Amino acid sequence: MPDSDRLCHGDFHPWNIMGPPGATTVIDWPDCTTGPPAADVCRTFVLLVAPVPELAHDYVVRYAEASGISRDEILAWLPYVAAARLVENVPNEEEGLLRMAGADSASTKDPSWFLVEPEEPSRKWRMTALGAISVVYSAIRRRLV
Repeated sequence: MPDSDRLCHGDFHPWNIMGPPGATTVIDWPDCTTGPPAADVCRTFVLLVAPVPELAHDYVVRYAEASGISRDEILAWLPYVAAARLVENVPNEEEGLLRMAGADSASTKDPSWFLVEPEEPSRKWRMTALGAISVVYSAIRRRLV
C-alpha cells in the first residue's frame, strides 16, 4: 500500500464533529497519525458502515469526488482497516468485519454487501450524522479549490 505524510485523524465520524455549521471543530485526536488520506477515509467508512451503511457509502463517494482520490483507491484499504478494527472487539461487528477483511473491489460496489442483519437507524440520528458529514465535505471542497 502507498505511503504518505498527510495528517490523518484515525477516528473520524459524526460524533467527533462538534459545533454549529460554519463553526465546527473536529475533536478526539489521540489516534491521529501521518499516512495516506485514502486509509483514513476507509477507516471512517468502516466506522459508519454498520450503523448507517448509506451514509458510509455516500461519504466515500463524496470524498472521492471532492478530493480526486478514487473510490477504488479508498476501498483498497478495506482489508487492512477491517482487520485492524477486528482487534477492537466491537460487539456485533465481527462477521461484517471478517467479510470486509476478505473483500475485493468488485464485491464492494453494492453498499449493503457486507451487512449481516441490517438495522434501520433512527431518522433523527441519520439527519444529524448527514449534516455533520456535509459540513466536512464543504470544508474539504473549500480547501481543495
